[in-house]
Amino acid sequence: MPRDSEYDHTVPRRSDGTRQTLRPVQPWPAEKPFKILSIDGGGILGILPCMVLAEVEKRFLGGEPIGQHFDMIVGTSTGGIIALGLGQGKSAQEISKLYFERGRFIFPGNRLTRWLRGLAGWAFTPYKRANLENELRREFGDGLFGSSSVATCIPSFDGRYGEPYVFKTPHHPDYKKDQYERIVDVGLSTAAAPTFFAAVKRNGYVFADGGIWANNPAMIGVVDALTCYDIDRTQIRLLSLGCGQESYRMRWWHRIGGKFIWAVGRRNMFTLYWEYLAGSIVVQAVLEEIGAEYRLHYVDMGSDAHRAADFLRLNPTGRIPALGYANGRTIGETAAIVTLLSEMHPESGIAPAPSDDNRGEFLFWLNVMTTSGYMTAARLGHPERYANSSKAIEEVGAKAAVDYDAFFDVMEEAIAGDPYFIASGVTALDFYVTMLTEWHANKQSLFSSRPKLSSLCQTVNESRSYKAAMDTHALPHT
Repeated sequence: MPRDSEYDHTVPRRSDGTRQTLRPVQPWPAEKPFKILSIDGGGILGILPCMVLAEVEKRFLGGEPIGQHFDMIVGTSTGGIIALGLGQGKSAQEISKLYFERGRFIFPGNRLTRWLRGLAGWAFTPYKRANLENELRREFGDGLFGSSSVATCIPSFDGRYGEPYVFKTPHHPDYKKDQYERIVDVGLSTAAAPTFFAAVKRNGYVFADGGIWANNPAMIGVVDALTCYDIDRTQIRLLSLGCGQESYRMRWWHRIGGKFIWAVGRRNMFTLYWEYLAGSIVVQAVLEEIGAEYRLHYVDMGSDAHRAADFLRLNPTGRIPALGYANGRTIGETAAIVTLLSEMHPESGIAPAPSDDNRGEFLFWLNVMTTSGYMTAARLGHPERYANSSKAIEEVGAKAAVDYDAFFDVMEEAIAGDPYFIASGVTALDFYVTMLTEWHANKQSLFSSRPKLSSLCQTVNESRSYKAAMDTHALPHT
């Protein structure tokens, strides 16, 4: 490596201390499982695994901190910060406050400033590392990494020598150095995401986010456990938590390749914020139909992720779906999203053009499906949101069921094509009305007396675009 005047060349490589023989293993009961918790990187979305753990504490542990129930914890970036907190005996519920209450201090700003930061991010890191450091000091003070009550491994990346760097508690006699590191310094070293924060210069090394090489640190835990303890791989029990689901699909232009397509083009893709069996089904089907490049960002409404400050800055209503598009902008409401996409991609035919005679009819029925169909489905699925007493809740649900059938009677009469809603061909209306049937309690009864609706939904269910959307949105166990 060429000499760089900015570096201290007396600092050894981390790998210089690599043991060249098998590490002596420590005893472990043959019948006892070895339990590992692994938490991925993901920025502010660390709120998702944190709330999953908090829910386990609430339901099964009586509020007791969950960290002590694992034999080893590994975490990268935001997951590393959670791991550090668990190792200090904090509950996941306590740690979640860092996201709910303090996240706005780490990633400050509104829509305009985020857009400006996005532009600035092409030239330099858009956020101050000092903000993160201040919040970590609030949490951990001057505590030392070696004080962890659980064996812990935290990956980072050393830019001085271009090597992986794993901070390890002294859970093996060979691990001697890292225990004297401050918890704050370890947290900064694993969470210095290059597109958000400047790298951390310390002790002659330059640390960057551990996600550069180990965003999912599960195998770090498995390898370290097998190396340090006398256990068989069948004894390992691993709980690996991510920060949501983001799928990336290659389009035809990616197969052609080129730096511009892969390095620049991805920044211009859509981001669909979705939840299982939600209105985002329609939006994904439309994105597929128009051939748009997009990624999926899962929002766990069961863990109140839609009420987190970071998501509310994207969509103040806190509702799903939401769609991120050009220059960091976000739009909510299914009808608005569908209309925007049809205007951005008029060649797709997913909606009649403004000059088309069918345009008014399309907009009318799109809004009917949104205001009448979707809202009736909401009353049917969640009557408790519209009443307080058990009797009133039951009455709301019963009335919604009647109204839902009446809505589909109207749809049956309105279908003008064969088999599509509008005679001119497939549009977003077909995806929308098919999605609404997904929430009917008795599809056999629904379709038996509505042949046009049955034919339309059968055709849509066989389409590639709707199948892709349902593959995403179907509940994991179905």
